Amino acid sequence: MLLEKCCIIVLIVLLVFLYLYSKKENFVNEQTNQSTLPISTQLRNEIGTLLNISHSRINNLDYEGNLLMNTLRVHFDIHDNNLDETLNNEPSKMEAQKIVDSLMLTDKFIVSINNRTVILRKTLPKTDTIKIDKSRFFNNQGLKEISRYANNKYISVPNDESLTKFYTLGFDKDYNLEPKF
Repeated sequence: MLLEKCCIIVLIVLLVFLYLYSKKENFVNEQTNQSTLPISTQLRNEIGTLLNISHSRINNLDYEGNLLMNTLRVHFDIHDNNLDETLNNEPSKMEAQKIVDSLMLTDKFIVSINNRTVILRKTLPKTDTIKIDKSRFFNNQGLKEISRYANNKYISVPNDESLTKFYTLGFDKDYNLEPKF
């Protein structure tokens, strides 16, 4: 009787240890998977966590810099919150933008990427700064004159009735098809 109780206790203790070991291994795997994600996904997740918003609301994420320097320059947009996110008390687009601005001004926009602490700084959205002067490339007066002449001619073409008269098919007395005007 005592032997049976000891075996049952040893079996229960063994099952508890196996359960705890499997939980520990799963937790370690979850941590290592974070570092194998692409940097953009990690950034999106970390920014969402820091701002207390869903990571799916962050779009147009651009970043540049070196993780070894522990700073990245980022630019992103935040979508408006939907009904579920409003019910979860997530901040609105404007509130989240104010939080981002205040964190970036004080250099407290700190996230963890690949187990490194990284400070995010603001970068301006990329725009084309080169303005092309189209008149410089299309400065051929002869071509401009031809263009004006063609536009005037197409507008002022007379309507010729013979150009718009089409044949129709009809039946003759023997029920054969023949063209008619």
